[in-house]
Amino acid sequence: MINSEIPLCSLGVENYVATSYKEFRILTFLGETLRENTQKFVPALSLLNSLAFGFQNITPYEETEGRLLLSDTLMLATLSNLVIGFATYQIIDRGGNKVVYQSRGIVPQCQSSGLGRQFTLLACHLHKPDIVAGRAQNPVSIWSTIRSGVFRTIYPFDIPYTESEEFRSVLAGVTIARGHFGKVDLMTGIQKQAFPMGRLGNYNINPRHEGVSKIERYLREAGLNRENGDAIYFLGVVQNSR
Repeated sequence: MINSEIPLCSLGVENYVATSYKEFRILTFLGETLRENTQKFVPALSLLNSLAFGFQNITPYEETEGRLLLSDTLMLATLSNLVIGFATYQIIDRGGNKVVYQSRGIVPQCQSSGLGRQFTLLACHLHKPDIVAGRAQNPVSIWSTIRSGVFRTIYPFDIPYTESEEFRSVLAGVTIARGHFGKVDLMTGIQKQAFPMGRLGNYNINPRHEGVSKIERYLREAGLNRENGDAIYFLGVVQNSR
């Protein structure tokens, strides 16, 4: 198991917007700053991604760089000047909808802090999207996005993709932007073998939690197999969007 810390000062990038949340600071790096400093972020994010998901090895630098090059915004969460979480956001235009694709990771000891929810709230405040998209296999992580309170509908958990041609089209656009078109079942949102390492992280699913249980039931019925590395694409329609 990787065991390491990431000091904020090791990044060497100071052009960011800082906000406070509980005992944490969230640093937001926007377009030009992110593009100009991609190589500085790669080593820290590769390590952080591995810590967040319990990988035995550090995430390959090329993989991390590829994800950053797709991103328009990077958020880093810090605690006592150590980086303990990240979120990246890619802006996608699909059929007149402004879609923000979210990818994030938080070290295990801080995963119950509410940072996942806070990342989503900050992204919605900053980018004002119509839709927030994500890909995950952990119903707890999905629930942390949903409970941010900014969504009126979540596809496919509230309304299946089978019932909306419009949102199947949005889903198709997102998979194109992420380089996964043709690998995702547009009727369910499931992508088989999305993660070559199989199950990401070590987490428990509380069967008594209504929201998490609802998501988990859908994942089972749709045929998601975590050990196989399967994941699901979901779309959250933001309140007051068109």
